[in-house]
Amino acid sequence: MNFKRINKYAAASKLIPMAVIVAVVFVLYFGMATGWTFHPPWVIDYVNAMALSVRSFRLDIPNPPMTYDLISYNGRWYIPWGLLAPLVHIPLQLLVGGRFVPPIYTGLLFGSLTVGTVWWALRRLRDDWFPRQSVWMPLFGTFLYAFGTMQFYVSTVGSVWYVNQAVSTFIGVFGVAVILKKKRSIADYICSVACCSLTLLGRPTLVFLVIIPFFLFLYDTKQHASDRRKIVWLILPIMFTTALFLFYNAARFGNPFETGYRYIQEDPDLARNRQRYGMFSVFHAPRNLWHMTVASPHFFWKKGPVIDIDLAGNSIFVLSPLLALAFCTLPWVWSKTRTYTHVIMELWLGIAATALPTILYYSTGWMQFGYRYALDFSFLLIILIYFWSAGRIRWWMVPFFLYTLWVNYTGIRLLQ
Repeated sequence: MNFKRINKYAAASKLIPMAVIVAVVFVLYFGMATGWTFHPPWVIDYVNAMALSVRSFRLDIPNPPMTYDLISYNGRWYIPWGLLAPLVHIPLQLLVGGRFVPPIYTGLLFGSLTVGTVWWALRRLRDDWFPRQSVWMPLFGTFLYAFGTMQFYVSTVGSVWYVNQAVSTFIGVFGVAVILKKKRSIADYICSVACCSLTLLGRPTLVFLVIIPFFLFLYDTKQHASDRRKIVWLILPIMFTTALFLFYNAARFGNPFETGYRYIQEDPDLARNRQRYGMFSVFHAPRNLWHMTVASPHFFWKKGPVIDIDLAGNSIFVLSPLLALAFCTLPWVWSKTRTYTHVIMELWLGIAATALPTILYYSTGWMQFGYRYALDFSFLLIILIYFWSAGRIRWWMVPFFLYTLWVNYTGIRLLQ
């Protein structure tokens, strides 16, 4: 009997549910994004122009049709984000002969792939730590992430900010998912750090996810001092992407430490906040924390339940109450009774590291439904909920899940 062939078939069979989930989510996201017409709407699009510029070996956008949120420097226009979204958009352009392609397709594709990756991570957690439990809880967690977090909104907008975030989120989520298992090799760690580091070229706050693979590596090698020398292999991807980031800045602005935000064309109120208090300041923290964790949409009745939202952001816990279950794992950080305590600790470190820049940032992410910057760590909350549940769905979670589906669907339709 060829056991290697059997193992390959077994591994392939596990990918089939993931492929089905990606396809289903893509169709549902596409329907929501287009009001179920499946005709891409007009959006603010710098992705196509930037992809075309990259194909011409340029880092600026010549003669942009609009300049909102672009950077004006030395008579040229630049995007304030990295090149990840334009780079992955190039193949779509080439598939249609080099023409512009609605950027929503890139957002939908990577948004759906991220959901599939969350399923993959949860299924592997189930196989490693809770093998006696059914696959229903991984499926429940996957669809809670897909339709109960800002992943839903970010993946269905199609504007340049959201496409950039959808692409970067996929890479960051994949980087963490690679090492969420019991047995991790040095190749797993290198892949994880490389992916998390790459987000520096798209959404820089996600780069702090590297804390998770680094601390897990130190935990795994605490009994073998000689293995810790391999940490140099984890440092190399960070050094490489940091060098690319600095080179990208220097090529555009003549200074590797200049990101261009001093020259950005943005909302006057945002510009005043940034100029007075800086891009990152404790002054911004109360407002950001309020909108992220407390601010509730207004619910009222008008021939049926209706909601009125705050475009500056609404609490992720009001829109998705089940996310608060992640906090039930905090006491486990100081407990030694579970074999996965160290994983819980690293996940909370990842949440703290990615949330802090968002809390100190001068903008809440306007306009939005929910709090889109919380997407940096929302998938970590889903992972923590799975650990808390020990792989089992409680009956009382279902009503909260149905409420979450309704409020997120209704809020997104309201913005459309």
